[in-house]
Amino acid sequence: MFNISGFLEKFKKFDQNKTLQTENILVTLEKVVGFKMEKKDIAIKNGVLYILGSPAMRQEVFLRKENLLPLIKAEGVFDIR
Repeated sequence: MFNISGFLEKFKKFDQNKTLQTENILVTLEKVVGFKMEKKDIAIKNGVLYILGSPAMRQEVFLRKENLLPLIKAEGVFDIR
């Protein structure tokens, strides 16, 4: 018989990894940019970090893009838009 709880456990682990990745990126952004961002201010899709916050926030991140990319590559992010 198929065990549904074992199947759903895979998705739980995936969600935990995604949450941890987001938290690590937020900490790195705070260190480099100098102000705190929230989870709602970023999105990660296909290795690209999208900044969803205010235009001023996006501008600060883009000004420091060259410094940020090497630090967040370990989290699977290869570009910032």
